[in-house]
Amino acid sequence: MFYTAANEITLTEEAIRKMKSLHFTASTDSIKSWGGQANSFRLSRGNILTIGELKWNNLSIFENINSGQNTDGKFGLDLFENKVIEIDFNIHLLFIRTTLPANTSKYEKLYLVFEADNMFIEAACEIGPETYKNKFLIHSG
Repeated sequence: MFYTAANEITLTEEAIRKMKSLHFTASTDSIKSWGGQANSFRLSRGNILTIGELKWNNLSIFENINSGQNTDGKFGLDLFENKVIEIDFNIHLLFIRTTLPANTSKYEKLYLVFEADNMFIEAACEIGPETYKNKFLIHSG
């Protein structure tokens, strides 16, 4: 599951049971969930992930009890640093690009703010003659 609040990769206990090549060498109790409570997870370091022509080396994989319905885990934006992520909701596909898609005719670049592991965009809402500036949470959960 693509999850904007995730870093690196988490896999569910069920997904891990199906894997033979994943080995856990450490554990941590300092990972906090959305609700704020700390949880204990097993940790596997130094993993390689290949998807198509993309390859990542030295990834950490965390065991996680929870993930989205019908998913085996989560991956976050950090896997796609300096890339453009296009989500096509009509055909249910995620595209990773090095530039904006060719059919992009109109867009507005917004400043992304990171606070306490959360992403926000700074924008304004216009209601009648009034303009209200605010930070809006970017969250795929």
